[in-house]
Amino acid sequence: MAIEISQYSPLHVPNKHTQRQTETGFNSLFYGKSFPFDEWSTLPPPPKGGKPRPPVRMKKPSAEKDSDEYRHRRERNNLAVKKSRQRSKQKAVDTQQRVNELKEENERLEAKIKLLSKELSVLKDLFLEHAHNLADGGQAPANREGDSANGQ
Repeated sequence: MAIEISQYSPLHVPNKHTQRQTETGFNSLFYGKSFPFDEWSTLPPPPKGGKPRPPVRMKKPSAEKDSDEYRHRRERNNLAVKKSRQRSKQKAVDTQQRVNELKEENERLEAKIKLLSKELSVLKDLFLEHAHNLADGGQAPANREGDSANGQ
């Protein structure tokens, strides 16, 4: 974007690429368009493809503080605030309760993991002992100490 300087300015250096004269007599500063001073005070239109500006809302005249309408609106607002705070507190209580339930479930599951890990270790040891006995050409041990005759 070229910034143009008035031909009467002490900074003016004539250049055919930087200065354009418009029909109104103003030098063009913005992409060859002339903007007289009275147009500078208005807002430019919104950019194309951008969000449209929301309509300007006129404020309703506020009710007097001692009016019935004002008191009614305040009561409704106070009830809404009270209800919102109560919902927020209940949500916090529910969340904490859920956290406690999940902690308990986590502890139960971790205990189950320990138990199953021990059982897996015992079964691995039994399997390795059995595999070792078979590899040696022998037979699997008939009964181990503490085992009963019916396989328990």
